[in-house]
Amino acid sequence: MTAPLAEFVDYDGLRKALNAVRDVRDISFERMDEITGAPPGYFAKLLGPRAIRRIGLQSLGWAFGGLGVKCIIVSDPEALAKVEGRFSARDVPHLKSVHGDAVIVQLSRGFLRKIGAIGGANSRKNLGKRKRRQLAKKAVMTRINKRKAAEMKRRALQRKRAHK
Repeated sequence: MTAPLAEFVDYDGLRKALNAVRDVRDISFERMDEITGAPPGYFAKLLGPRAIRRIGLQSLGWAFGGLGVKCIIVSDPEALAKVEGRFSARDVPHLKSVHGDAVIVQLSRGFLRKIGAIGGANSRKNLGKRKRRQLAKKAVMTRINKRKAAEMKRRALQRKRAHK
């Protein structure tokens, strides 16, 4: 195993570590863009002094690949000493049930109706008055048509019984 080039424990540390490795390798931001296939100016926005973009899942992979590095997680004795007393045992039977097989979640019809109404109300908050009125009119017509259809079905059933 080779000697560590940099270490970090938070996001800012990650940015500084990537820049430190970039300095060791003497690679410019433009060259990083070329090596990784990133859009021109991407790594300057990501790792520059005034970063206007954040490192995401894709750009993290690009940065690691372009710099020829990988991340290894090791135990930090000082940080571990601070939090070790807070650890508690895990619920092993629950973990076996969750990790062993598929988790089946049953949702009741009432619950789905409830969250659907909440979602509908939230979406209407962002609509203009005219669009809200159009949707309300459409909903009323749908209810009326459902009632008419139910009434027509009921009458047809009565006629059918009467002809027997």
